[in-house]
Amino acid sequence: MDTGVTYHYNGPLSYEVNGSTDELGTELPIEFTFHNIDHFVGSGQLQNLCIRTLWHVTVDRTTREVK
Repeated sequence: MDTGVTYHYNGPLSYEVNGSTDELGTELPIEFTFHNIDHFVGSGQLQNLCIRTLWHVTVDRTTREVK
């Protein structure tokens, strides 16, 4: 930061893909889940910040519609 204040960062990230096949034209996964937790820890009197992101996406293989 411009002020010289430092934060420490940690957090798990997971990504899981289910249902993909090797058939021609069906390379898209049926579903995937992206889960990320960003934890910023401030020193001293600084506030901590936690940002959570969760995406769960399914794909219709026939229409390729994302749900």
